[in-house]
Amino acid sequence: MVPKRRTETRPAAVLGIILFMGLALGGCGGGSTISCKTTACSVTVSWAANREAAVNLSGGGYTLYYSNTPGFNLTDSGVTPVPVPFNGTATPTSTTLSLFSGTYYFKVVAYSALNPPGGSGGSTSAPSAQQSLTLP
Repeated sequence: MVPKRRTETRPAAVLGIILFMGLALGGCGGGSTISCKTTACSVTVSWAANREAAVNLSGGGYTLYYSNTPGFNLTDSGVTPVPVPFNGTATPTSTTLSLFSGTYYFKVVAYSALNPPGGSGGSTSAPSAQQSLTLP
């Protein structure tokens, strides 16, 4: 008996979920000690690229969201959105933030403009899993 082949369909306008690859710290405090109590840290946040082609076209990109509240919703007060749009050549999969001491929670969403001229709407992925980072 041959097993049934499992197929999955999804509308073209639905984007896949983005997964964080990791967080990288750089340029904070000099040397090997990180100290952010009085000066901001330069924090680079990166994620895996979305496989949908429209994310890497004009009108596409990512929005990184961060908050000091764990389990935040994207529309909660105190959530900071950081746009990372297609730059004419590619869509970056990282951005650098200037953050002070504290714990931060991050999520990323991919978006695209899959509509023809005169269309409306667009498409966004579900938010990635939340990731956290604590700066001393």
